[in-house]
Amino acid sequence: MTINGIDKSFDEVDVEISGDRVYVTALTPNHSETISFETTINYVGDEMIYEVIYNNDNGVYREISVGDILDNVEVNTEHRLKGTFHGSVKSILLDGDNETFSFTNGSFDIDY
Repeated sequence: MTINGIDKSFDEVDVEISGDRVYVTALTPNHSETISFETTINYVGDEMIYEVIYNNDNGVYREISVGDILDNVEVNTEHRLKGTFHGSVKSILLDGDNETFSFTNGSFDIDY
């Protein structure tokens, strides 16, 4: 994916399943950045991932409103998740910091 114009690779992926929910957390090679989201098994199409959260050394940023992250889930089975996304996340700090990170070219293809 590209974050604020810089290409990033999130190669380490942790997947947890609880009932019909899939929780995904991906980390950069040095673990300084993570991105996480959740989805429901077997649901495909637009707007099927939620609770998108991006963490870096400076803080935690999340999808504030529906539509901030646009996604398309192409494959969503009990053992595979594949799709694309783009959009933005904002700071969740209450100190007035409104820092925004823009995502483009986001994709995931996970066998678990």
